[in-house]
Amino acid sequence: MKKFRLGGISAIAILTGSTLAFAATKKTDTAAADKAAEDAVIASIQEAQMNYGGITAESYAAFQKQPDSKFDRKIASSGANYEKEMSDDYKAMGDRIRMLKDADALAALVAEMDRDYDKYQDADLKLLALEMAQLKPMRGLIFRLIPLAERAKVTHSVLLTRLMKIATRMGMYSPTNQAKVVLSYLSEPYNGMVRFRTPRDFQNFVGTEVYSATWKSALRLRDLDLTQRKDKSKKKLLIDSSIFYSGIGGFYDDNARFNFFQEGERQLLMAMKNRTMKDQLAFISFNVEKLMDLSMALGKLYGIETFRENIEGVSTKAIHDVIMQDQFKDLFVMKERIGAGVGCITNTTVTDGSVKPDERCKQDPGHAGAMAMVAFHTRQMVWHLGQAWKALRDDRMKIDHSGIINPAVANAFNDRIEDVLPVWEKLIAGPQPLVSKMTSEMTTVDVPGYYESFKKTSGLTSADQAARDLKNFLPTQFHITPPNSNCKEGNRIHVGIVSAPGLGTHDRVGMLSKKVTYTNAEGKQVTEEVCYRDYFYGAPTGWNPLPYSILYPGLTDGKKVGENQRILKQSNGGRLVANLIDWVID
Repeated sequence: MKKFRLGGISAIAILTGSTLAFAATKKTDTAAADKAAEDAVIASIQEAQMNYGGITAESYAAFQKQPDSKFDRKIASSGANYEKEMSDDYKAMGDRIRMLKDADALAALVAEMDRDYDKYQDADLKLLALEMAQLKPMRGLIFRLIPLAERAKVTHSVLLTRLMKIATRMGMYSPTNQAKVVLSYLSEPYNGMVRFRTPRDFQNFVGTEVYSATWKSALRLRDLDLTQRKDKSKKKLLIDSSIFYSGIGGFYDDNARFNFFQEGERQLLMAMKNRTMKDQLAFISFNVEKLMDLSMALGKLYGIETFRENIEGVSTKAIHDVIMQDQFKDLFVMKERIGAGVGCITNTTVTDGSVKPDERCKQDPGHAGAMAMVAFHTRQMVWHLGQAWKALRDDRMKIDHSGIINPAVANAFNDRIEDVLPVWEKLIAGPQPLVSKMTSEMTTVDVPGYYESFKKTSGLTSADQAARDLKNFLPTQFHITPPNSNCKEGNRIHVGIVSAPGLGTHDRVGMLSKKVTYTNAEGKQVTEEVCYRDYFYGAPTGWNPLPYSILYPGLTDGKKVGENQRILKQSNGGRLVANLIDWVID
């Protein structure tokens, strides 16, 4: 936000209304800047979508048939010469990484690898470069985030403690020069950096620079020919762990140092990248401006941001009551220009991984369609997981430690994976019935319908409108323990002297009591009315059915939401959906 200096403006001018003019100008400039930032996010997301290109079932099958495109996994031999499997350019780049001295040197190398990626002619170097290039927007990120985190003591303290713990563990378990340089790169200030003033600033950063870097990395990985070699040798693609862990001593053996990267690894990494992009777009789609204020308010509940004499615990109802305060009315509400819209690409089917442009986005260029892209990345994640499994399943009877993934490990999960993957494919295709393995109860879930709701920019139903404020997914009814006159305020222990002097006059919430004979802490046997906690106090018993009716077609009874969530978690593959609403439902 710009700071306006009054300079030589007289006090009379200020008193006659110039202050209001400056305030209005400041507000207008801020609104214009916010809109410009949103425009940049929309443009970034749409550009990424239009550059996707697509992978079809036919092109993937053709690639699989290329000579040597999929190597047999063989048991690693201690006598193998792995050095010969690596390209000279890859080994040279590894030496440069080992010799990095500081964050400036790393930043220059990351920029170079991103810039020169297309010039590289060896698959091992290209794989290293596409991963390293993702670091480009991350320089100084921790330092840039401090102004946001330090507003809430508990958040700042927790983050600082975790970072110190990471540094401590790094010094103990990864005392390498490379690890120190990377930590410096991520955490230290640098010339020309811009710190985040508001959560919106950080969201815009994620929606432009971070998402674009992840997307570019995914496209490069998708199109990478794992057999590409400058010398046309068709060698296996090998990863050398010593590039990032060296300078202390040599690896015990080559099995510990080297791993082959093959089709199963590529598909699994593609699934991970799509999951990351899904989470990035979901994060930027909703208003989080008051998130630090909420953190402080919740901290007071837990006795962290302030001192509390009475320790009562924090129920779901107490958390709900804080989040629903008027000061948080805009928190977790979807940002229409970012979250809504159809998106520019979609899947032709959900079982072959192919994609195509969605021409509807040209008719609505003012919306990013981020939630539509969340759905897209979810479908792509499931498809790539399926491809990874197929690549491993073919080799799962072979014990092989030479790859990043030992296919023999997959053999132990064969039945479970074979059951879950088909369910996931059906879940992302349309309404799907799921059955609890514990009780045989059934529910129907519509994941595409859930995401389709967010695509709308007009004609919203009451359910659509409710779903755009994530607070509407919170419980609305709670178990309330009747007041108990035997347990007064001030009696902070769960058992004991209910008639002690100095107790308050108000009944404590969530307390039960009964007369029992027991041996107390002094070793004496007593008979008295004992207070104890009702641990179900404040537990959710009902929800607003409107937003949930999109996910559970036909749901009208809010008390059934918890039951549906239980069935989801008890079914094959249901956790894919349950995780969508886990954080709000209880």
